[in-house]
Formats: sequence, structure tokens, C-alpha cells
Amino acid sequence: MTIHEGKIDNAQELTEKGDTPKSKNEFIKLEDIHYDPPELLKKALDKGTIYPGEEWAKGYHFVLSKDTETNRNQMLVIGWNNKQTKMKAAGFNITTGEAVPPKF
Repeated sequence: MTIHEGKIDNAQELTEKGDTPKSKNEFIKLEDIHYDPPELLKKALDKGTIYPGEEWAKGYHFVLSKDTETNRNQMLVIGWNNKQTKMKAAGFNITTGEAVPPKF
């Protein structure tokens, strides 16, 4: 799913034909999502270590995934360091809102 300025631009169902590259244990149930990108972006910004991209990958980006080792539903808020030389990520549990180490 691609979202720009709060609106879905593109959505693709990966499970319809059974050819998804993801296993069923990686799926996230909608009812398990208690925090959304704006709330988690605010938490990431409050930490003061992540900045929006200014040239390539402008702004902030978000990755929703499940860590199958811990069975944790998580979202990464991806931005840059303050010098715009290295991408950085802040990870959050989307069920509890707690910060977790980013895992790619």
C-alpha cells in the first residue's frame, strides 16, 4: 500500500492468488494495530534523532511488518541523521506503542 498526504495511492492484495512472498505468520491483523504513522512519527521526533529527508527520499517513510522471531507487529519510521548523510529508523510496537530496536 502506498499512502501520500493521508490518502491511499496504490493498494495491492498479495494473498488473493496464493502467490504472496510472505508466509501467513507474517500477516498483521487490523485489530492489532493501535498506533498509526502520525502518532509514531511524533514519538520518533520526540526522541530528537531522526530528521526528514531533504533531497532523495524526501520526508519520512514508514514500514509496517511483523517480526516473526518475537511475533511483534512493528512499524519503522525512516528518516535521516541531522547531516542528511545516513538513513535512520525508529522502531515501534504498533500494538503497545513502545519503542523497539529497528529491525530490517
